[in-house]
Amino acid sequence: MEQLKKFWPLLLGAAALVALALWIRTSGVLDRFGDWNALATMTEEVGGWMIVFLLAAQVVQVLVPVIPSQLLGMAAGFLYGIVGGTFVSWFGTALGGILAIALARRYGRPFVEKHASPETIDEIDAIARRFGSWGFFLVALIPFMPTDIGCFVAGLTALRMRSTIIPISLGRVPGLLVLSYLGATSKEISLEAMVLISAFTLIVAGILWHYRERLEGLGHRVMQRLKLY
Repeated sequence: MEQLKKFWPLLLGAAALVALALWIRTSGVLDRFGDWNALATMTEEVGGWMIVFLLAAQVVQVLVPVIPSQLLGMAAGFLYGIVGGTFVSWFGTALGGILAIALARRYGRPFVEKHASPETIDEIDAIARRFGSWGFFLVALIPFMPTDIGCFVAGLTALRMRSTIIPISLGRVPGLLVLSYLGATSKEISLEAMVLISAFTLIVAGILWHYRERLEGLGHRVMQRLKLY
Protein backbone atom coordinates (compact mmCIF):
# COMPACT_ATOMS: atom_id res chain seq x y z
CA MET A 1 0.00 0.00 0.00
CA GLU A 2 2.85 2.36 0.84
CA GLN A 3 4.40 1.63 -2.56
CA LEU A 4 1.11 2.50 -4.26
CA LYS A 5 0.85 5.83 -2.42
CA LYS A 6 4.12 6.94 -3.98
CA PHE A 7 2.55 6.64 -7.41
CA TRP A 8 -0.65 8.57 -6.64
CA PRO A 9 0.62 11.98 -7.86
CA LEU A 10 1.90 10.32 -11.02
CA LEU A 11 -1.35 8.46 -11.65
CA LEU A 12 -3.39 11.61 -11.06
CA GLY A 13 -1.24 13.52 -13.52
CA ALA A 14 -1.62 10.80 -16.13
CA ALA A 15 -5.38 10.67 -15.52
CA ALA A 16 -5.56 14.43 -16.02
CA LEU A 17 -3.80 14.08 -19.38
CA VAL A 18 -6.17 11.30 -20.44
CA ALA A 19 -9.13 13.48 -19.43
CA LEU A 20 -7.62 16.29 -21.49
CA ALA A 21 -7.40 13.99 -24.50
CA LEU A 22 -11.09 13.08 -24.11
CA TRP A 23 -12.02 16.72 -23.74
CA ILE A 24 -10.09 17.64 -26.88
CA ARG A 25 -12.02 14.97 -28.77
CA THR A 26 -15.50 15.88 -27.48
CA SER A 27 -15.42 19.63 -26.77
CA GLY A 28 -15.06 20.86 -30.32
CA VAL A 29 -11.72 22.50 -29.64
CA LEU A 30 -10.38 20.55 -32.62
CA ASP A 31 -12.59 22.67 -34.82
CA ARG A 32 -10.23 25.52 -34.07
CA PHE A 33 -7.01 23.63 -33.53
CA GLY A 34 -7.70 20.60 -35.66
CA ASP A 35 -4.13 19.86 -36.59
CA TRP A 36 -0.58 20.37 -35.43
CA ASN A 37 -0.02 23.27 -37.84
CA ALA A 38 -2.80 25.28 -36.23
CA LEU A 39 -1.42 24.55 -32.79
CA ALA A 40 2.08 25.45 -33.93
CA THR A 41 0.76 28.76 -35.30
CA MET A 42 -0.81 29.52 -31.95
CA THR A 43 2.47 28.67 -30.21
CA GLU A 44 4.43 30.94 -32.52
CA GLU A 45 2.21 33.82 -31.45
CA VAL A 46 3.60 33.44 -27.95
CA GLY A 47 6.97 34.38 -29.41
CA GLY A 48 10.27 34.07 -27.60
CA TRP A 49 8.60 33.38 -24.27
CA MET A 50 8.22 29.73 -25.24
CA ILE A 51 11.99 29.35 -25.61
CA VAL A 52 12.46 31.08 -22.25
CA PHE A 53 10.01 28.64 -20.66
CA LEU A 54 11.69 25.57 -22.17
CA LEU A 55 15.16 26.78 -21.17
CA ALA A 56 14.01 27.48 -17.61
CA ALA A 57 12.27 24.11 -17.41
CA GLN A 58 15.40 22.29 -18.59
CA VAL A 59 17.50 24.12 -16.00
CA VAL A 60 15.07 23.19 -13.23
CA GLN A 61 14.84 19.53 -14.28
CA VAL A 62 18.61 19.18 -13.88
CA LEU A 63 18.35 20.49 -10.32
CA VAL A 64 15.09 18.65 -9.53
CA PRO A 65 15.36 15.22 -11.23
CA VAL A 66 11.69 14.32 -10.62
CA ILE A 67 10.66 16.53 -13.56
CA PRO A 68 10.30 14.28 -16.65
CA SER A 69 12.96 15.55 -19.03
CA GLN A 70 11.58 13.28 -21.76
CA LEU A 71 8.47 15.44 -22.22
CA LEU A 72 10.55 18.62 -22.30
CA GLY A 73 12.87 17.20 -24.94
CA MET A 74 9.96 16.07 -27.09
CA ALA A 75 8.25 19.45 -26.71
CA ALA A 76 11.39 21.22 -27.89
CA GLY A 77 11.57 18.93 -30.92
CA PHE A 78 7.93 19.55 -31.78
CA LEU A 79 8.28 23.33 -31.55
CA TYR A 80 11.68 23.85 -33.12
CA GLY A 81 12.45 20.75 -35.15
CA ILE A 82 15.13 18.12 -34.66
CA VAL A 83 18.16 20.40 -34.80
CA GLY A 84 16.61 23.45 -33.16
CA GLY A 85 14.91 21.37 -30.46
CA THR A 86 18.12 19.52 -29.68
CA PHE A 87 19.99 22.81 -29.34
CA VAL A 88 17.35 24.34 -27.04
CA SER A 89 17.38 21.28 -24.78
CA TRP A 90 21.17 21.07 -24.88
CA PHE A 91 21.60 24.72 -23.95
CA GLY A 92 19.07 24.48 -21.12
CA THR A 93 20.64 21.37 -19.62
CA ALA A 94 24.09 22.94 -19.97
CA LEU A 95 22.92 25.96 -17.97
CA GLY A 96 21.41 23.62 -15.38
CA GLY A 97 24.66 21.66 -15.22
CA ILE A 98 26.67 24.83 -14.63
CA LEU A 99 24.32 25.81 -11.82
CA ALA A 100 24.50 22.30 -10.29
CA ILE A 101 28.31 22.39 -10.32
CA ALA A 102 28.31 25.85 -8.74
CA LEU A 103 25.89 24.77 -6.00
CA ALA A 104 27.94 21.67 -5.22
CA ARG A 105 31.11 23.74 -4.91
CA ARG A 106 29.36 26.28 -2.71
CA TYR A 107 27.66 23.85 -0.30
CA GLY A 108 29.84 20.72 -0.55
CA ARG A 109 29.15 17.02 -0.29
CA PRO A 110 26.38 17.24 2.36
CA PHE A 111 24.32 19.19 -0.18
CA VAL A 112 25.00 16.68 -2.96
CA GLU A 113 24.03 13.77 -0.69
CA LYS A 114 20.54 15.25 -0.54
CA HIS A 115 20.24 14.41 -4.23
CA ALA A 116 22.06 11.06 -4.37
CA SER A 117 23.28 8.23 -2.18
CA PRO A 118 26.92 8.24 -1.01
CA GLU A 119 27.49 5.06 -3.03
CA THR A 120 26.37 6.71 -6.27
CA ILE A 121 28.55 9.74 -5.56
CA ASP A 122 31.57 7.55 -4.86
CA GLU A 123 31.07 5.47 -8.01
CA ILE A 124 30.83 8.53 -10.25
CA ASP A 125 33.84 10.01 -8.49
CA ALA A 126 35.78 6.79 -9.17
CA ILE A 127 35.06 7.16 -12.89
CA ALA A 128 36.31 10.75 -12.77
CA ARG A 129 39.50 9.74 -10.96
CA ARG A 130 40.26 7.13 -13.61
CA PHE A 131 39.32 9.04 -16.77
CA GLY A 132 39.56 12.64 -15.62
CA SER A 133 37.00 15.14 -16.87
CA TRP A 134 35.97 12.90 -19.79
CA GLY A 135 34.72 10.34 -17.30
CA PHE A 136 31.68 12.60 -17.00
CA PHE A 137 31.12 12.16 -20.73
CA LEU A 138 30.64 8.43 -20.09
CA VAL A 139 28.25 9.13 -17.22
CA ALA A 140 26.12 11.30 -19.50
CA LEU A 141 26.31 8.94 -22.46
CA ILE A 142 25.58 5.52 -20.92
CA PRO A 143 21.85 4.82 -20.31
CA PHE A 144 20.59 4.60 -16.71
CA MET A 145 23.57 6.54 -15.37
CA PRO A 146 22.46 9.57 -13.32
CA THR A 147 23.69 12.37 -15.57
CA ASP A 148 22.21 15.15 -13.45
CA ILE A 149 23.85 13.73 -10.33
CA GLY A 150 27.08 13.66 -12.31
CA CYS A 151 26.85 17.44 -12.58
CA PHE A 152 26.70 17.76 -8.82
CA VAL A 153 29.58 15.32 -8.35
CA ALA A 154 31.63 17.31 -10.86
CA GLY A 155 31.32 20.24 -8.50
CA LEU A 156 33.03 18.23 -5.77
CA THR A 157 36.16 17.66 -7.84
CA ALA A 158 39.12 19.97 -8.30
CA LEU A 159 38.53 20.04 -12.06
CA ARG A 160 37.71 23.35 -13.69
CA MET A 161 34.03 23.90 -14.50
CA ARG A 162 34.53 24.05 -18.26
CA SER A 163 36.57 20.84 -18.10
CA THR A 164 33.53 19.01 -16.75
CA ILE A 165 30.51 20.76 -18.24
CA ILE A 166 31.76 20.33 -21.82
CA PRO A 167 32.05 16.50 -21.60
CA ILE A 168 28.72 16.24 -19.76
CA SER A 169 26.96 18.40 -22.34
CA LEU A 170 28.43 16.44 -25.24
CA GLY A 171 27.41 13.15 -23.65
CA ARG A 172 23.80 14.35 -23.46
CA VAL A 173 23.55 15.06 -27.20
CA PRO A 174 22.52 11.57 -28.46
CA GLY A 175 19.66 11.29 -25.97
CA LEU A 176 18.46 14.83 -26.62
CA LEU A 177 18.63 14.20 -30.35
CA VAL A 178 16.37 11.14 -30.04
CA LEU A 179 13.82 13.06 -27.94
CA SER A 180 13.79 15.96 -30.42
CA TYR A 181 13.30 13.51 -33.28
CA LEU A 182 10.32 11.95 -31.51
CA GLY A 183 8.85 15.38 -30.85
CA ALA A 184 9.42 16.61 -34.40
CA THR A 185 7.83 13.52 -35.95
CA SER A 186 4.87 13.54 -33.55
CA LYS A 187 3.09 15.96 -35.91
CA GLU A 188 2.20 12.94 -38.00
CA ILE A 189 -0.27 11.70 -35.34
CA SER A 190 -3.41 13.30 -33.96
CA LEU A 191 -3.36 15.83 -31.15
CA GLU A 192 -5.36 13.69 -28.74
CA ALA A 193 -3.14 10.69 -29.46
CA MET A 194 -0.13 12.80 -28.55
CA VAL A 195 -1.74 13.72 -25.25
CA LEU A 196 -2.25 10.02 -24.51
CA ILE A 197 1.38 9.32 -25.42
CA SER A 198 2.40 12.11 -23.04
CA ALA A 199 0.36 10.45 -20.28
CA PHE A 200 2.09 7.15 -20.98
CA THR A 201 5.48 8.87 -20.97
CA LEU A 202 4.67 10.47 -17.63
CA ILE A 203 3.84 7.08 -16.13
CA VAL A 204 7.01 5.48 -17.51
CA ALA A 205 9.11 8.40 -16.25
CA GLY A 206 7.63 7.99 -12.79
CA ILE A 207 8.31 4.25 -12.75
CA LEU A 208 11.90 4.86 -13.85
CA TRP A 209 12.28 7.45 -11.10
CA HIS A 210 10.83 5.08 -8.50
CA TYR A 211 13.27 2.34 -9.47
CA ARG A 212 16.14 4.73 -10.20
CA GLU A 213 18.50 3.10 -7.69
CA ARG A 214 18.11 -0.31 -9.33
CA LEU A 215 18.58 1.22 -12.78
CA GLU A 216 21.63 3.13 -11.62
CA GLY A 217 22.98 -0.14 -10.27
CA LEU A 218 22.43 -1.66 -13.71
CA GLY A 219 24.35 1.20 -15.27
CA HIS A 220 27.18 0.74 -12.80
CA ARG A 221 27.35 -2.98 -13.58
CA VAL A 222 27.59 -2.20 -17.27
CA MET A 223 30.49 0.14 -16.58
CA GLN A 224 32.15 -2.48 -14.42
CA ARG A 225 31.77 -5.02 -17.24
CA LEU A 226 33.45 -2.49 -19.53
CA LYS A 227 36.14 -2.10 -16.87
CA LEU A 228 35.57 1.62 -16.60
CA TYR A 229 36.02 1.59 -12.82
